[in-house]
Amino acid sequence: MVGLLIPHVGHGDAGLLDLTGVATDDEQPSRVAVRTPLIETDPERRERAVSRDAVRGSAAPPGARLLRAEVRQLREARTRLGRQADRRTEELAAARRWVLPIAAYRKTARFGQSSGLWSSTHTGLDLAAPTGTSIRSISAGTVTSAGDAGSYGLRTVVRADSGEELWYCHQSRLDVGVGDVVVAGQLIGAVGATGNVTGSHLHLEVRSAGSPGDPESAMRARGLRP
Repeated sequence: MVGLLIPHVGHGDAGLLDLTGVATDDEQPSRVAVRTPLIETDPERRERAVSRDAVRGSAAPPGARLLRAEVRQLREARTRLGRQADRRTEELAAARRWVLPIAAYRKTARFGQSSGLWSSTHTGLDLAAPTGTSIRSISAGTVTSAGDAGSYGLRTVVRADSGEELWYCHQSRLDVGVGDVVVAGQLIGAVGATGNVTGSHLHLEVRSAGSPGDPESAMRARGLRP
């Protein structure tokens, strides 16, 4: 006969049961111990066992901990780069965003027209409005000139972030000075009739590399309808 110890499911520490009476070929009594892991059914004990396993698993080799730290650093760096790219995209979009300089106006002269009023063809776009009407920067940029400019009257020049030079002429009042950084839509002055004019209006010029271009075309290229 053979005595067997088999796993016992319960709270005992041994985890074994003793079975006898199993006959062998030579009918000689023997005892065989079969030991298997204890299956714990008590919830609290199972929870403690899981906690011990977690603690043992956290004691990772130094190489594994270093690898995890490097992976974490790479992920953080990727997140920072993504945020920087998003900010740069927003900055570029803001630099290209233009707005109309006056809320309500009447066009009285366009770029390229000829008249005895000018020594050559007209170099800008004239928008007639009452004296004192607010003038707003059509683009983000930096003020490079603000003051009396002879026949142009009181003039503000803004170097746009997108590269163009913007002239706002014949103003009655200047609200910004040299070195000021402005954003699209910011108040920079007021419509007037200073300099060589026949009435109150804003003379707007858009210059690239020192040469005047068509302000209407520039604004249309940015989605505006002057």
